[in-house]
Amino acid sequence: MRCNPVSKIFSGFIFTAAVLLSVDVVSSGLLLLCELCLLPATGLNLTVLVRRLWFLPVITLSSGWATALLAEKTGQVVWDMGFVVFTTHSLLAGTAIMLRGMSLALPAVVLLATID
Repeated sequence: MRCNPVSKIFSGFIFTAAVLLSVDVVSSGLLLLCELCLLPATGLNLTVLVRRLWFLPVITLSSGWATALLAEKTGQVVWDMGFVVFTTHSLLAGTAIMLRGMSLALPAVVLLATID
């Protein structure tokens, strides 16, 4: 399926704007789910997608970990190991950043893979 590159860039811009306007887990998660559902429409086969997207989970997991580690420690303590403390609020903030990073990077990588 061939598509005009300008329309692909515009659709990527819409996804990016939606992610930048939200910071919570639900909206980032729903947008990521929509993006994952639209991946088959890109025309890329599974091996190409895995080869192009392998680094996204690694990067977003590390950013989510760092955010959970450095976020404000409110809520119930989930894990306390002296200098490393994770609370419910810090884990929620880390999850939100992780999902937000995935939903920001996924359209960009797919656009770069499908536009000449």
